[in-house]
Amino acid sequence: MKKYTIEDVKSFEVVNGTRKCPTGDYTEIKNFAEFESCSFDESCSFGKSCSFGESCSYEELGEAKTRIPFIRINNIGSRGDGCTIYNLKKGIYVRTGCFLGTIKEFQAAVKERHGSSKYAKQYILAVKLAKVSFAE
Repeated sequence: MKKYTIEDVKSFEVVNGTRKCPTGDYTEIKNFAEFESCSFDESCSFGKSCSFGESCSYEELGEAKTRIPFIRINNIGSRGDGCTIYNLKKGIYVRTGCFLGTIKEFQAAVKERHGSSKYAKQYILAVKLAKVSFAE
C-alpha cells in the first residue's frame, strides 16, 4: 500500500471543491485541518497504528476523546458545504466554512444566521447526530 505524505495530498486533484484522495496509508500525516474537503475512497486505510488520538492534531485544538474523534457531513447548509464536528477532550467543536468554535457557539451562530430555515434544521440535526455518535 502506498504511503502518502502531506505533499502528496496537496497535489491530489480537486473536483467540485473536494480533494480526491486515493486508497493508501496516510499515517505520516498528523494534521488534516487544511484538507477539510478531502474525500477518501471506500477502501482507504489510515494504517493499523493510526488512532486519531494523541499524535493527531484536530485543527490544533487537541486530542480526541474517544474512538470516534469526529464526524463529517457533506452538502449541508446554505452553501452546500461540509460540516466537521470534533469530539475532543476539551469539548465538542464544529468547523464549517470559516466558522470554528464550540458546539454552543455554533448553535448560536446558526440561530442568528439561519433562524428556523431548512439550513438551520440541517445543522441542528448534524449536532444531534454528533452527540449520539459521541456518547459512550
